[in-house]
Amino acid sequence: MSNVSEKNEQLQKSSGSVTILELVDGKQSGNGRLKVDISHLLRMLSQIGSRPVVIISINGKQRSGKSFLVNQFIRYLKYSDKEENWLDKALDSGFEWRGDLQRVTSGIKIWHEPLYVKVGGSEIAVIIMDTQGLHDQKTGVQENAIIFGMSVLLSSVFIFNEKNVADDSLQYLCSFLEFAKYATGDSGSKDILMFQKLILLMRDFHADGFAYGYYDDTNCPPRQTVNLKNMIFELTSDMHREARDTRSSIDACFEKVCVYAMCGPGNRFPNKYKDSREWDSDFKASVVDFVITVLNPDYIKSSTKQVFGQEITGERLKGYVTKWAQLIQEAEGMIHFQTVFESTAEMFYINKIEEGCSEYKNKMTTHLEGNQTGSSDLHTFHEVLVVNIVAEFSSGKVLGGASMLAKYKKILLQRLNGLKEGFVRVNDANYAAEQKRLLAEKESVEAQFLALQQKHQTIKQLAISTAERRYQKSLSKLRAAQERVQRSRKGRIFYGVEVQKLQQVVQDAELQLNVARNA
Repeated sequence: MSNVSEKNEQLQKSSGSVTILELVDGKQSGNGRLKVDISHLLRMLSQIGSRPVVIISINGKQRSGKSFLVNQFIRYLKYSDKEENWLDKALDSGFEWRGDLQRVTSGIKIWHEPLYVKVGGSEIAVIIMDTQGLHDQKTGVQENAIIFGMSVLLSSVFIFNEKNVADDSLQYLCSFLEFAKYATGDSGSKDILMFQKLILLMRDFHADGFAYGYYDDTNCPPRQTVNLKNMIFELTSDMHREARDTRSSIDACFEKVCVYAMCGPGNRFPNKYKDSREWDSDFKASVVDFVITVLNPDYIKSSTKQVFGQEITGERLKGYVTKWAQLIQEAEGMIHFQTVFESTAEMFYINKIEEGCSEYKNKMTTHLEGNQTGSSDLHTFHEVLVVNIVAEFSSGKVLGGASMLAKYKKILLQRLNGLKEGFVRVNDANYAAEQKRLLAEKESVEAQFLALQQKHQTIKQLAISTAERRYQKSLSKLRAAQERVQRSRKGRIFYGVEVQKLQQVVQDAELQLNVARNA
C-alpha cells in the first residue's frame, strides 16, 4: 500500500477525513510535489451509483476557519433529521482545525463517506471537501493553483472563504480561475459552464446598512433593501478597468454567484468554539443560517454536479475524476489547465457517445421485439435513428472546436454502424426462422390435407361398397319376387304388391350408390 493510502486510512480512523490530493516533499519518491490518491473517492462514487451528487468545497486563505465550517456541514447532514439541536451534537470525528497560525489542512481532503439529503422521494448524495489554505509559505503558486483548480473543478458549490473581501481578494480569486476561459468557449453562453455555484463567504462581516445573511441577484436577508452581492459586482462607469475585468471574469466563470455575510465569533479564543454552547449567540445564529441555506433540499436539488450543463451521477463522475487525477500525476504537478479542459471535453464527448449508443441499442431492440418475424424496414429505421442521435450529439455548444466535434461525431457514426450489423444479423436470423416456420407450417398443412384426402377416399370406398352390397341385395330380392309372380297365378296379386315395394327399395339403394360414388 502506498504511503498516501496508509496515511488516508490513519486519517479516516482518527478524524474521518481522507486525503485525495497531497503536497509531498520534492525529495520523496513519486510523481512530483503533488500526489493523488483517489481510490477512496472512487469507492464513494461507486456507492452513490446512479444517484446525483453535490460536492461542496471550501477554499480561501489559510487560518480563516474553513475546516471549522465544513465540520458544521457534517453535523447538520448527520444529525439534523434526528436532533433538533444538531449543532450541539458532539461530532466524534471531523476535519481537524485549531486556532493558531500553523497550517492544518494540506492538499485536498474529503469526508470519508457520502451523506444524503432527501429531496421528494429520492436521495441526493453530498460530498464535503476541505482544501489547503492559500497564501501558505510552504506552497508555491503552481501548487496552490492546482489545489484551487481541482477544488473548483470537482465542486458543484464552491465556497470562497475570506475574512476581509476587497478588490485584492477578488483579484486573487480571479487569478486562480485562469483556465475558466477555456470552459466558456467562444459564445460565453452560461447554460453549460464548467463551474456552477460560487458563494463568496465574507467572514467577520460588519458594514453599516447591511444585514448578515444570503445575497444573490434577486434575494436579500429580510428587511434588507440594498443588495450586497449586486453592490460588490456592480460595474460602474467610474470603476477602474482592472476592477471591472476582475468582476466580469468571476461572473463569467460561474453559473451563479452569491454572497453570504457572516457574523464574527467575537473575542473568544477560537478553540473554545468546539463546544457550540459557548459560542456567541449572533455568531451561532449566523453559522446555523449559513449551513441550512447551503444544505436545504431546494438548494441541494439546484446544486447537483454537472459537466458542461448535463447532470451526472456518482458512477458517471468516476470517469472524469480518474481522468483529472491522471493528468495531474502524468504532468508531475505542472499541469496546464487548457489540458484539463480538453480532456474534460473529450470525456464529455465519450460519455455522450455511450449515451447515444445506449439509446440506439434500446430503440433498435424495441423495434425488433415489435417485429419478431423480421423487420422489412430495419435499414430505414436505422438511418432515421442515426440522424436523430447524431443531431442530439451535435446540439448545444461546440466544445474544443469544430475539429473535436467532427472527430467524435465520426467515432459515434462508426459505433452506431457497428452496432447496426449485430441487429441486422438478429433481424436476418428472425426472418430466416420465420421463413422456416412458415415452410414447416405449409408442409404440415399439406400433410394434413393429404391425410384427409386419403381418409376421405377410404370412407368413400367403404360407403360405395356398403351401398353396392345393399343395392345388389335388394335387386336380388326383387328378381326373386318377380319369379314368384310368374310361377303363381293365384298369388299374382299378393306377390305383385311385394314386387312394387321391392322396386322402390332397389331405386333407393341405387340412389344411395350413386351418391356414394359422386361424393
